[in-house]
Amino acid sequence: MDVLEATTEFDLFILMAVIVAGPIVAERLRAPGMVGLIFGGMLVGPFVFGWVGPRGLVASLGAIGILYLMYLAGLEFGLRSFLANRKMAVAFGLLGFTVPFLISLWTGLTFLELGWIGAALVGAMWASNTLVAYPDVQAAGLQANRSVGGAVAAGVIADLLSLTVLAIASSVAIVDSAGPELFDAPPPPVPVWVALPMLAFVSIAVIPRIAKWFFVKVGHTRPQRFVFSLGAMAFAASLATWGGIEGLIGAFLVGLGMNRLVPKSGSLFEHLRFAGATVFIPAFLVSIGLNIDPALLFDPDTLLIALVFTGLVVGGKLLAAITAGLWFRLPVPEVGIMATLSMGQAASTLAIAEVGVELGVFGDAIRNAAVLTIVATVFITSLGTRFFIPR
Repeated sequence: MDVLEATTEFDLFILMAVIVAGPIVAERLRAPGMVGLIFGGMLVGPFVFGWVGPRGLVASLGAIGILYLMYLAGLEFGLRSFLANRKMAVAFGLLGFTVPFLISLWTGLTFLELGWIGAALVGAMWASNTLVAYPDVQAAGLQANRSVGGAVAAGVIADLLSLTVLAIASSVAIVDSAGPELFDAPPPPVPVWVALPMLAFVSIAVIPRIAKWFFVKVGHTRPQRFVFSLGAMAFAASLATWGGIEGLIGAFLVGLGMNRLVPKSGSLFEHLRFAGATVFIPAFLVSIGLNIDPALLFDPDTLLIALVFTGLVVGGKLLAAITAGLWFRLPVPEVGIMATLSMGQAASTLAIAEVGVELGVFGDAIRNAAVLTIVATVFITSLGTRFFIPR
């Protein structure tokens, strides 16, 4: 078994087994299918059976999966609905960041007794969000709903602001710790205020023009167009990371740019959606499970911090959604969809938590609690979204 554990073939077999069995077992237990994928990842991961490591094929496919999820969100984004309700989307995005950030910052300074940098990173962790439950919205055909469009746009705004906090806090922490040696370090990435407009211009204006030319003049077959679409997603994500921005922002923006070139009723979109639903997005959920140590479930301190974190996410996002709902006079089900969609946590949260540990501004207990909170929010966002969809 030791030989098989290190092979790509065995990792792929285990991943496929979890993707098939996880949702089936979860649904038999009346739990969301995505929960089965996460706990399946935990079982095969390094803390239980040890069949799959935290680095390797599954982790790589999981990283692609979150990009793919955001790319599909951009492709399916209801531009008309957003433009008609852009004030609501921007308002909810700012509220969805500001409310959880301020509450989490205060909690980090008081309850966790962290410094300003550590508390700011805790605030950034729970002000961001990942559209973990978006596949349920897709399946229900509610992508064009104004509240869903608002939640998607708001998620991007919240992530951008959270990653901006991460960039500033990291820079301050590095300067404080490095001192004069900082000047011997390689130059930092392009500033966010420069990189973001450049990324938006390339993703929304340049790549779609190239894609239109390619689809008309060169790529006449579905496989060619499919691969070109994936290449566009990867390039935009790479461009984002070169500018110090999370790759998922680039994937979403290029999805927006390609929105009109990939009709929802066309075969190309169906192929893209099928590939995401069967491999990439499930791999992302399995990869989350690889980071879960079951022993954390029995550590009182970690459980207490995770409980506080979960309260910060649920309370902050719910308060933001209620405020936006009252402001724009939205019905309760739409407020519920906005709130529950925005409660999902994953990629950005893990990245920020990892940076906090590496910088030494907080310890492993907070990172471990963050992992538990991610699992809890996956339950909450999935069950909550399923509850409000039929309403």
